Amino acid sequence: MTKHWHVVLLLFAIALGVVVLLWPTPADLPESAPPAGGLPGFADAQPVPEPAVDDEVEDAAAAVDGDLTQQAVNAVRVGDVELAMTLFEQAIDTDPADADAYRHYGRLLTRMVAYERAVEMLERARDLQPNDAQAWLDLATVYERSQQFQKSWDAQAKAREIVGSDAITRDESGRFVVSGTMLD
Repeated sequence: MTKHWHVVLLLFAIALGVVVLLWPTPADLPESAPPAGGLPGFADAQPVPEPAVDDEVEDAAAAVDGDLTQQAVNAVRVGDVELAMTLFEQAIDTDPADADAYRHYGRLLTRMVAYERAVEMLERARDLQPNDAQAWLDLATVYERSQQFQKSWDAQAKAREIVGSDAITRDESGRFVVSGTMLD
């Protein structure tokens, strides 16, 4: 068998050549367009236009009629971070007791890795609502990410006092959350 390796190699080369010769060229392939009547079962189908991001922001803003915090959250959802930051700042200036504005802004700043400013926002949210376990968990997250581990553990302990150990978990991005809570 070892004497005939060159025959095997020659047969392989011939087979490869035949495959290359028989391979279809683009001219041999059918047109990519569907037949004149369209694809079967889709005769009445129409393309669905996608809304522009500006339309989404305007619709979101119109839907909340003046609630700056919700407008900011909606701006985050459609990816307009600069608008969101401006709206959060306006919401805080308008109502310094709006814990939600501080909380959502702090979460955004945490995602932006602006930990020092995020801590300020989240501590203010916690001060406004000290019995809100999620406020403590938001702090635990930013403390952990900024390597302030003792503060993170203390904030987690406070949240456990409020809701119990079994009610605390992590979401897909690693944030601490009260089970069943959907964060922005």
